[in-house]
Amino acid sequence: EYLQKSGNPIEPKKYHSKIYSKTKINNQSDSFTDKDRLEKARRFYTGVGEMRDYRNAYELFFPLAQGGNAEAAYFIGLMKLSGKGTEKDLNLAKEWLSVASQKGYEKAQRILDSYKSLF
Repeated sequence: EYLQKSGNPIEPKKYHSKIYSKTKINNQSDSFTDKDRLEKARRFYTGVGEMRDYRNAYELFFPLAQGGNAEAAYFIGLMKLSGKGTEKDLNLAKEWLSVASQKGYEKAQRILDSYKSLF
């Protein structure tokens, strides 16, 4: 909602359910929770417990971030900032990090402060 009001496009690409099938947890159905998706995305991002895969991490984080999850918005911001798993876009990085910060995710504000000159 914040991103729409700011006039920046959120993302033209919609989340596809085929991604869920590629990243199922323990080969279960698509009925796992947002908490499970967040954990799976973190594992893909860090490479702890899964093979590091930024693209799959992005695909899992993105719908969570759109749904208002501050941690997911933070990771989307980081990925947009670095270009890992998605196209590098400093404007969108700032927007996503701002969303996370406004939702109380302190790490996001620290990143915004640290990279203020880029934005």
